[in-house]
Amino acid sequence: MYCLTVDALGANNIEVSSGPINVYPNPANGEFTVSIKSEELGITNDVEVYNMLGEKVYSQPLIPIVIGTNSSFLIDLSSQPNGIYLIKLNFCNQIQYSKIVISH
Repeated sequence: MYCLTVDALGANNIEVSSGPINVYPNPANGEFTVSIKSEELGITNDVEVYNMLGEKVYSQPLIPIVIGTNSSFLIDLSSQPNGIYLIKLNFCNQIQYSKIVISH
C-alpha cells in the first residue's frame, strides 16, 4: 500500500511513500479494515474520509484492536454511494492519505 505523506509545512511537500498502513479489502462494499503497525500509533489517533468533492463523510477516533504487532480498525462506509474516497489517517504525529473505492 502506498500512502501520501504530508508534513507540517503543507501540501507543497506531498510525497508518495510506502507506509505502515494497510487498508483492505479495496475495493469493498463500504466496510474496510485499517491495519497499522502498533509501534506507529501515538497517544491520539483518528481517521477521516472525504469524497471526491472534498466533503468529509466520516470521522472518528481510532480505537485499536491489537492483533500481534498490528492494530486493526474497522470503518463502515456502507451508507456511502459507490465511488472513490480519500482516507486520512492521523497517528504518531503523522498524516497519511490513501485512496479507497466503494463498489456495492
